[in-house]
Amino acid sequence: MRRSGPSVALFVAALTAGPAFAAPAPDIMREWASVRAPSPPQLATVTVDPKTTALLIISFDKMVCSAADRKRCPPAIPKVKSLLDSARAQGMMVVHGYATAQMPSDVQPDLVPIDGEPIVHAPADKFLNSGLADILRAHGIGNVIVAGTAGNGAVLFTVVGGATQGFDLIVPADTMPADSAYHEQYALVEMNDIGFLHQHVKLTSSDRIVFQSAPAPPRGDDPDVLRAWPAITPPVAPEITHATLDAAKSALLVMDFNKANCTPEKRPLRRSDSKGTRPTFLRPCETSVRRARDYGGHEARRRSARARAGCGRTRDPGAGRQILRVRIGKDAEG
Repeated sequence: MRRSGPSVALFVAALTAGPAFAAPAPDIMREWASVRAPSPPQLATVTVDPKTTALLIISFDKMVCSAADRKRCPPAIPKVKSLLDSARAQGMMVVHGYATAQMPSDVQPDLVPIDGEPIVHAPADKFLNSGLADILRAHGIGNVIVAGTAGNGAVLFTVVGGATQGFDLIVPADTMPADSAYHEQYALVEMNDIGFLHQHVKLTSSDRIVFQSAPAPPRGDDPDVLRAWPAITPPVAPEITHATLDAAKSALLVMDFNKANCTPEKRPLRRSDSKGTRPTFLRPCETSVRRARDYGGHEARRRSARARAGCGRTRDPGAGRQILRVRIGKDAEG
């Protein structure tokens, strides 16, 4: 079930409608060997109300979560099991997120659902076309603790999916194992630094989650990914290849080059400071998007709010062949 290598090809394209060209490699490729992660995020102590919080456990498959495949995964199972036991003891809602064809018999025995615990199926983002949001809202849930594997895959995508639907996510750094410390580090950086996630995500550890009316669990060491943080290095750089595209069947998507953000002066404000705290720089159009969300979160209203503020536009240059879509503001992730 494990996939090796990147799932998205990186390429410099030459359209068949024009002459082929050779472009220099992006800067990140030249800088690859010297790239260092920003300061680690600070983990928060989080007190949760079992009546309005759910625990979502994602894809601890027996074959993948093994020493032979994902060796960082088996040591995380006791922490997930402890969190699961505590949630059940507090009467908290527990939901299990599985891959499309996954069944309870495929999952680590300690993490198998019990009667009454819903199971949802989706490829990566467990909120996508799975009914998960409806299940949570029907039970009055607004906060979701996410524990799963891989941290840089299903966990990250589910956190983004949940945040876009208005849920607040609590992510223990010691219950999101991935193939390497780098992949876990990458996921934590993304969840800490992506603009709109700041409002919806709290990074923590399993022993920093406190249930209301229950004693705090004993505090252990920081998750190993944080202890190893300065020494973590990226894997081998992906190969940049060339491809030829048919202009009649291809589109160029240009995203989020907001002129207020994309400047040498302001771009660094998007990153964590030396203490790992979250940046407070608010991007243009965020106020209008918040207002639209308050009106009910309907997509048409969000578009209307962006349009009124001059935050987004779509242009069709003609013939239906080449469509340029530009989004500025709310949906920025880079």
